Amino acid sequence: MSLFKERRVKLLALVVLISVMLVWRPWGGLEPRARGLNFGVDIAGGYRAVLWLDVSHVTIRTSTDNLDSAWNSIRSALEDSLNTTVNLVARYPAENRIVVEVGKSVTSAFVQEIIGGSGTVVDVQNSATPSTLDDVISKLHARIDPYGLLETRFWTLGENYILFETAQLDYYTKELVTKQGRLELFIENELVLTDKDIEIFGTPVPAGRVYSSIPIQYTEEGEQKLKTASEGKTGLAGAVYLDRPSDAILIFDERVLNELSKLTYDNATRMFTYTTTEYTGEELQYTLRVPAIGTSVENLSPEALEYLESPDGVKLRALLLGSTDDFARIIENVPARYRVESIPQLSGESKDKWIKRACGVISDLPVYLGVGSGRIVVEASLQEVRNLRTILSNKSPTELSLTSEAEIGSRLGAGFMREALIAGAVAVAGVFLLIYYRYRRWKICLVFIGFTLCELLITFGGASVLGLTLGLPEIGGLLVVIGTGIDHQLTTTDEVLRGVHPEKAGAGWRASRTLPMIYASIFMTLAAVVPIAVLGFGALRGFATIAITGTVLAFLFTRPTYPKAIDAILTSSRASAT
Repeated sequence: MSLFKERRVKLLALVVLISVMLVWRPWGGLEPRARGLNFGVDIAGGYRAVLWLDVSHVTIRTSTDNLDSAWNSIRSALEDSLNTTVNLVARYPAENRIVVEVGKSVTSAFVQEIIGGSGTVVDVQNSATPSTLDDVISKLHARIDPYGLLETRFWTLGENYILFETAQLDYYTKELVTKQGRLELFIENELVLTDKDIEIFGTPVPAGRVYSSIPIQYTEEGEQKLKTASEGKTGLAGAVYLDRPSDAILIFDERVLNELSKLTYDNATRMFTYTTTEYTGEELQYTLRVPAIGTSVENLSPEALEYLESPDGVKLRALLLGSTDDFARIIENVPARYRVESIPQLSGESKDKWIKRACGVISDLPVYLGVGSGRIVVEASLQEVRNLRTILSNKSPTELSLTSEAEIGSRLGAGFMREALIAGAVAVAGVFLLIYYRYRRWKICLVFIGFTLCELLITFGGASVLGLTLGLPEIGGLLVVIGTGIDHQLTTTDEVLRGVHPEKAGAGWRASRTLPMIYASIFMTLAAVVPIAVLGFGALRGFATIAITGTVLAFLFTRPTYPKAIDAILTSSRASAT
């Protein structure tokens, strides 16, 4: 009987071919490359970046000796005004002092303006507690690598920095690690909802060719706020902000005003106003709730300088609408108390969208309201809105900013992949010689090596489909798959060649006797690694996941096929001998 007439052999060949295509992905280029596999930092290198936590410890002398009452009043005022996390760090009853942690950078004047007569600000320091650092790392893990399979690592550096390494640092990854997740919904220029008023962010769905929407479910308090603001209407003009830079002033090149289509600038309020009739046929208008000032990029105008100095310490950042090179001649004239940041224009982005993005606007469509639930429509791809939902569902307790990034090489050396291939080839040759020494049949050796390579290829194919990142733990999982496969093939081959009653039974029957033992061994392996994959244990999750993937695929395709292949070879040998 020919080996390739077996249906299971044909099925295995098809699965192997599909796996090769998934790993190779020739539609991306014909050169031999494993485009479908993601390699971790240890093997292929990647990126290292440093995040700065915009968090402050504020020491306040309370106006009353009842610290509990003072703390509740101060916390409520800060949370309502800043829409960020506020925690009590320490309390000193003898001195009527408390130390609170605010999840953003603040100044004494800024906090004093918010808390009013509840106390007096004594000191402000930029630092974070260990629990806050751990909380931020937990949120970032949930955003970037929720299942622990992408080889993303985080470490704390001092009191305000987090170092992280990842294989890819593209635009979307930067968005995931630098956004805090503060959501604000303004209706008719009044703040109506924040993320605290939304209980559930649903799964994003398409809402047209260029739009996607996020279903939301309000809290009881949020629903009451909407009822008061909407007065029974089903669509209202408004703006939804993500991480609105309320502590910043936007500085723009005054020539930008000549290129706006739907935005206008109000010199009296120092804010932009957006007007459109696109969505409902009626004129909808709202004001971007971020102060802005225009100037020449050659010289900082006296008017702009006066405005920058006027807030008396309330604003902390100066956002340049453009690159630092565009404003190189005026940066040194910006008052020193401002932290200067730049917001370059994206490719193909209009001036209107650029300014709205700088102000944190993620949606200026009508806000669709309902009883207990609604939806926010965003002009973005479904993937971008999924990332947005990930950010909103894992709000960071502090604001975050990317301070530096650098490309790093493979820890195992630039030639690791080449050396690994050489080691693999030597291992295959060694296994071939040992199998031939044991059985003295080169056909069995070829089938043995062929099935081992098939298991490796289909495991790689499964890793490609699941989007797994291959690092050192995953290589350990591959060794488990290959090792158990070799063990099972030896068991099957020995049973076929020796047999319990060779004179009473054929090779096929004897081969089938090994399957229950092999399946029992597979289930024992799964019983050992599944709990590791479920519970995590750090990098061991990757090890367990690749071991499960390879073992399950072997159970489905290679283990039942190998006895058929051995039976076909022995049958062919007996026929040739006669």
